[in-house]
Amino acid sequence: MKLYFAGNAFSNNWVTVLKNNNVQRGLMSFYDLKTYSNKMEELSYWKNNDLFLDSGAYSAFNSGAKINIDDYINFINENEIKVYSNLDVIGNEKQTLLNQKYMEKRGCSPIPCFHIGENFKQLHNYLNRYSYVSLGLAKTQGSKRGKNFLDQCFQIIKKYFPVKIHGFGISSQRYLEKYPFYSVDSTSAIMGGGLGRVNYWDKGKLKSGAYRKKQIGERLFNCVDNGSPQHLNRWINNIIAFQKLEKYITKLWKKRGVIWDE
Repeated sequence: MKLYFAGNAFSNNWVTVLKNNNVQRGLMSFYDLKTYSNKMEELSYWKNNDLFLDSGAYSAFNSGAKINIDDYINFINENEIKVYSNLDVIGNEKQTLLNQKYMEKRGCSPIPCFHIGENFKQLHNYLNRYSYVSLGLAKTQGSKRGKNFLDQCFQIIKKYFPVKIHGFGISSQRYLEKYPFYSVDSTSAIMGGGLGRVNYWDKGKLKSGAYRKKQIGERLFNCVDNGSPQHLNRWINNIIAFQKLEKYITKLWKKRGVIWDE
C-alpha cells in the first residue's frame, strides 16, 4: 500500500523535513497550489518523487470557490503530472462524469472519483472502464455511514479485483486492515503536528496524543524538546509513525495474497 502525505503546510520548513526523512510520496491539491504561493517548492520536491495531484474540489466546495477545468488541465500538462484525479464536483455526480469525459477528450487520463452518496451504478461503470479508481468519504470517516459506504464499495470492488483503489483522506488503521486499498492519503502528520498531536507506533498500532500529556510517555517528549521548533519535531515524529503504518499494512496484505504490480 502507498501512503501519500497530504495537507497544507504553510511553513517552507516542511520541504526540508520531507527531504531529511526521505519521504517518497505526497498528495497535493491544485486548489492549494493556486491559492498559496509557498507551495511551488513542495510541488518541485514531489515531482521528483511520487506525486498524486488532487483537484482540491472539496476544499473549493467548502470555501465557495470554483476551479476552472481548463486551468487544471493546463497545469497538469505544463508540469507533466503523471498521477492525478478528475475534477470532481461535490454533490453533482453528473457534472463529475462530464468532467471526466472532458478531461479525457483533452488527452488526459484522470483517476475517477466515486463519492459517498452517489449511485453505486456509477462505481460499477468506473470499475468496468478503469484500473485505478478513488473513493471520497467527505467528512464521514470514522462514522457508521462512512463504514457502511466502504463495506458496500468493497463488496462491489471485489468482483473487479485487483483494480487499484485510492482512499481520499483514509488513514484509519482499522480501515486499512479491513479493506485492500492500493493507496491512501493522510493529512494527520502535517495538520496533527501543527495542532500539537504526536503520532507513535506501539506494538503494531498507530497511536496519538497531545504531547503535553504525560501518559504518552517521556520518550515522546524528545520529539518536541530538542532545541528545534516544536511543530517541526512533531512532523518528524509523525512521519516516522505513518511510514511504519505503511510498511505494516503492506506486509499484512502481502500475507493475505494481495501484492500490487507497480
